Amino acid sequence: MFDEKTKYRFYKKLYKWSRRKFRDAHLDRYKNDIKCPFCKEWFSISGIDYKHEYIKPEPEWGTHVRCGQCGRDSYWNLVAFPFPVRAESNGDPIKDK
Repeated sequence: MFDEKTKYRFYKKLYKWSRRKFRDAHLDRYKNDIKCPFCKEWFSISGIDYKHEYIKPEPEWGTHVRCGQCGRDSYWNLVAFPFPVRAESNGDPIKDK
């Protein structure tokens, strides 16, 4: 019915559209999004394919997360600012280099 080039373009557009819609739904639900500092993937997008683990008990100043894609741990301070800030394990925000 359709040639391969047309199918490819259609599925590519559908994929990009669905990722955008999934990210919007994630932001509506959780009000923030975290980008893994190691693999550079947004949790809302990579959460489709990978299970991100929120380590319990969470610290009172934020959250401790293990990325499902790269398996590395990161800490996020949710109290100091109105958005998630990457932090040390004691809650001190990490300054950009």
